[in-house]
Amino acid sequence: MIMIVRIRKENDQYLAYFLEMRRMVGVNLTGAEIIDQYFNSGLDEASVAKKLAKTHNMSLEQAKKDTAAFLQIIAKELQPTSFNNTEQSSVSAPIGVELEITTTCNLRCKHCLQSDYSKLFMAIEKAKRIIDTLKNAGVFEISIIGGEPFAHPQACDFIRYAHDCGLAVGLTTNGSLITSEYIRKMSGLDNLSIAVSIDGIGRDHDYIRGSGIFSKIDQIIRQMINVGIEVEAMFTITSYNIEKYGSVLDYCNNLGIVCNFNLFKPFKESHKTLVPDPLRFFKLVKELFAMRQSRKYKIGLSNAAIVSYLLGIQTRDECRAGQSGLVIDVRGHMLTCPSLLYCGYYKDTDFPLFDDNFVEVWQTHPLFTEFKKNGLHGCQVRSLIYSGDVRKGDPYDLSAFRKFAERKS
Repeated sequence: MIMIVRIRKENDQYLAYFLEMRRMVGVNLTGAEIIDQYFNSGLDEASVAKKLAKTHNMSLEQAKKDTAAFLQIIAKELQPTSFNNTEQSSVSAPIGVELEITTTCNLRCKHCLQSDYSKLFMAIEKAKRIIDTLKNAGVFEISIIGGEPFAHPQACDFIRYAHDCGLAVGLTTNGSLITSEYIRKMSGLDNLSIAVSIDGIGRDHDYIRGSGIFSKIDQIIRQMINVGIEVEAMFTITSYNIEKYGSVLDYCNNLGIVCNFNLFKPFKESHKTLVPDPLRFFKLVKELFAMRQSRKYKIGLSNAAIVSYLLGIQTRDECRAGQSGLVIDVRGHMLTCPSLLYCGYYKDTDFPLFDDNFVEVWQTHPLFTEFKKNGLHGCQVRSLIYSGDVRKGDPYDLSAFRKFAERKS
């Protein structure tokens, strides 16, 4: 079978990133050879085993057993409900990068983090240079962000270029600016996933996003699905819509798409009322996790720390910023956490500009090293808002969830 897998050497292992599935596994040298031959070269299992036996001077019978067992493990790892800890290890370069192409947006959502909607646009030539540098450094995925990405008149050109460079491309959008022409341009891009914000059905969504927005995005989502574009929903959990998640799940289930749940982060004191009580949030997480395990619904949960705890595996950090991820803003600055910038903890002039030496800067710049030392097990933004200190504790983090789970049990 042919399936493009990008492989890079990483310390004592190899990272194998399956572009179309947007999944990554860590393997040894032999595993990397099997993956390359079976998926990238399209050799059948028997042919892979023959090569394995010859390369490693082993019996054909043993090579067949090892190859079959390894491919079964990979198949399990690639299941949507699987979970691995590869991103938690120290990596030599980012695995994924978020690229901000504009700060402007056509909507004014009630929970929006932005305070500045000035019309800043990244030039496509600059973006191409950045994308080329990322690819050469071994970055696997790029997420195109805004503002509203489709407010940029060349949004589809960014998507196409990153896709053709062999990167997995993700894009989060309010959906309202996607046209039939954009859909035509994006159809057939196997490595592309579009996440559309859905915060309720009908009036519930419109209350947050604006009048008439839901009916517009409903049509757009269906058009994208019809031409084979991978579409997911992004549900931002707030105090307003936390009790309304069921209708969105049913909507996504009927369309056969994933529904991702992400807790709203406050960026100032006035935002606190938009965040649900921690205990109600924890209850929702348990409800969603149970539904996800039953596989009745396709559910994505953003809090990796809590999910790993519920799965009973090695606990992951919640935050990947600085660990395996990087954000590049519209001006070309390398950011740790944009949310800390929006809430005033950082100034944009604090951050270094992206250049060919970005990997070393990402590894050694004081802002990045300090950010990692402050802790990634929870959200530093929520810690800052609720305690006044990025290190003092997040009331929605894993330690708080554990206390909730222990009391409930």
